[in-house]
Amino acid sequence: MSAAELREKGNTFFQAEQFSDAARCYGEALAKIRSGDAEALEVPVRLNLAAALLQLESIDDMAKVVTLCDEVLALDPSNTKAFYRRGIAQQALAQKPDGSRPMLHAARKDLLQAAKLEPSNRKVRDALQAVTKALEAPQKFWECSLLGSNLYGDRQPSKPPPPPSVCSVCRRLGHSACGESLWLTERAKWLSMPDSEACLLCFWCADVKLPRD
Repeated sequence: MSAAELREKGNTFFQAEQFSDAARCYGEALAKIRSGDAEALEVPVRLNLAAALLQLESIDDMAKVVTLCDEVLALDPSNTKAFYRRGIAQQALAQKPDGSRPMLHAARKDLLQAAKLEPSNRKVRDALQAVTKALEAPQKFWECSLLGSNLYGDRQPSKPPPPPSVCSVCRRLGHSACGESLWLTERAKWLSMPDSEACLLCFWCADVKLPRD
């Protein structure tokens, strides 16, 4: 079966929405074209295969669609269908867990070019609007991780809170000292001297009587 016949057979499957069989026929036609048979079908068969793979909606096939459209645009740099289908495939690849925002920008660039080539194409305009809306949405955490690495990777783990203080006099929780001990500590802070020296100046330890009025 020639490449042209395989393409027609693929078209029949495509119209019947049997996209897997259509993709198989287009693939066989493309193999014949690459071997030198019917070079005139290089662009249409690649576009047809890309369309069938998009209809299958398998994320694993999206990279193949991008490659097929790359090949078409190398042969026909102003092919609207190639820009459109490559844009749709790139949009799908950007949704993968390991996808990236630059892929979404690439999708918008392709769809914008397709819209310039065919301004009245409603399907292209709708796809362009969807990608533009996706780019306006906040970035997902995994996209931030890909573009800016770990945003909090340099943050040191927080230290555990200190244990509650125990009073050296009454042994209760919540304060370190009370009574005379607390008074001496506060007096030492006020005088900017060690507790022992502040103690020597206090009236209790020095046994100094207060003057009477």
